[in-house]
Amino acid sequence: MSHSRTPTPSSTDSHRPQLDTLRFVAFVGVFFFHLNESQYAYGELGVRLFFVLSGFLITRLLMRNQTDSLGHDLGVFYARRTLRIFPLYYATLVVLLLLDRLPTPMWYFTYLMNYDFFFTNVWPGRTVHFWSLCVEEQFYLLYPVILLIWPRRFRLGLLVALWLGSFIFRVVLLYLSKQNSDIEWRDYLLLPVSGEYLLWGALAAWADLYFGERKLPALRLLLLGCVLHAFASVDQYGTRLLNRLGLDFLHQTGQGIGFALVILGLWRIEPGSVRWLFTRPPSVYLGKISYGLYVFHNLLYAIKPAILPYLPLLAVVPAFVVTFFATVGLAIVSWHLFEGPINALKSYFPYNREASKAPATS
Repeated sequence: MSHSRTPTPSSTDSHRPQLDTLRFVAFVGVFFFHLNESQYAYGELGVRLFFVLSGFLITRLLMRNQTDSLGHDLGVFYARRTLRIFPLYYATLVVLLLLDRLPTPMWYFTYLMNYDFFFTNVWPGRTVHFWSLCVEEQFYLLYPVILLIWPRRFRLGLLVALWLGSFIFRVVLLYLSKQNSDIEWRDYLLLPVSGEYLLWGALAAWADLYFGERKLPALRLLLLGCVLHAFASVDQYGTRLLNRLGLDFLHQTGQGIGFALVILGLWRIEPGSVRWLFTRPPSVYLGKISYGLYVFHNLLYAIKPAILPYLPLLAVVPAFVVTFFATVGLAIVSWHLFEGPINALKSYFPYNREASKAPATS
């Protein structure tokens, strides 16, 4: 297979604000799921969307900026990821530890609480949402090394093989869970299971780089992704058609492909009403600070009773509204006074722009 034309930085490497809005949409789903999962089960799909987004963006960064130096590429990637992820995560853990609100600290500090939760089935309370941060960090630790040492012309085969491994692992666990229902609801905690979402994002990134500057039917991809994802999700939570056919293992795959098509479509979307809708400044800004929103939201659900004695007027305001605005406020402060200044240090670890001369894929 011949190398595809490598996209120019001006057309393909620019920031896509529409994906920031998508991050905020994902957060809103998670927020309402943790508020009352029995009434809004669909909200858990927000975490899965975060996974697909991460797989897409990380794969695209790694492949687009690869040089001939593996050490340089990994060093830059890990330095930038460390500056973006570690400060807020570990600062939050330290505060929770001092407040005696952090169960089994060792598992959190080593990004392994998802495995602790899986094997012990001990509910971790309001820190439960950290499981997804652990999955992503485990992915960041292993995946870049595998991807970058793999020959470029065989990258698609690698991604397909990794996806197939994740798919088979999940199907086997699903079969075992039918023999032991105790693990059925916890298999998502494992990287090999949730990794399928990350890998669908990775495959979408490969497709974007493979097609280069050639036009794709972005709006159709977006709509097709929405339809496929909607069918898989509605069936999982409602109609159960696939369950009756013995194909319930396809729910996650359908959701992953749907999200991947949505992301690829939004990434490629031309100016128009859809892109306009996804590039409104408020939602773009909230998407930019979505990491803080995610970290803080589940820790603040009890904030209304805590501050009500000092602000009695809040008695008429629904608790979820108070929590939402408290989360947004704290995330804004965190971004501008803590995360943002640290994130700016990434300028000391720039990606090599000469890397764009190398073929992105084959």
